[in-house]
Amino acid sequence: MSIQLREHYIPSLSLFLALPPDWQEVQNPQVKVMYIGGLEQGYVPSLGIEVWRMKDPTPESYQEAAAVASAKMQARGISTQLIELKIDGFPAKMCNYRWLDESSGLRAVQQQLFLQINDTLFSFIFSLSETLAEKYLPVFEDVVKSIRFLRQPLNSSWVDVVSYKNLESLGNID
Repeated sequence: MSIQLREHYIPSLSLFLALPPDWQEVQNPQVKVMYIGGLEQGYVPSLGIEVWRMKDPTPESYQEAAAVASAKMQARGISTQLIELKIDGFPAKMCNYRWLDESSGLRAVQQQLFLQINDTLFSFIFSLSETLAEKYLPVFEDVVKSIRFLRQPLNSSWVDVVSYKNLESLGNID
């Protein structure tokens, strides 16, 4: 069963993306923007978006951020998979994770997309339970394919400045 997506515009990030029509934006202090679906089988699927402005970035900073996130997950005993992508013409790397969430007892699935535009690093974090993977992983793939950026500066009040040399200090890199 395919889920129809509805386009959303996030002005503060100069970003368009498509999401399931029943997903709602919610406030979450851990990310700049968060959307959640309804409770299904004891879990709420979600998409969190974080963004950082990097000091002295390299063209490979997004790869370094993905490697740091992957290493953090591996250190917790979580298996990871890294996939190279292009999103709206920009280089990106997807990190796939699966683990047992001890707090809920559910197997969790997370996909974290790192995308770099000049000195700005984006992280899109898709989270769901493994029981919802068959339904939502194709949806997340469609969401990723739908990402489009306006070619204008970001609202700088939404962007934290970090050094690419210290990517491990990023708050929600995993």
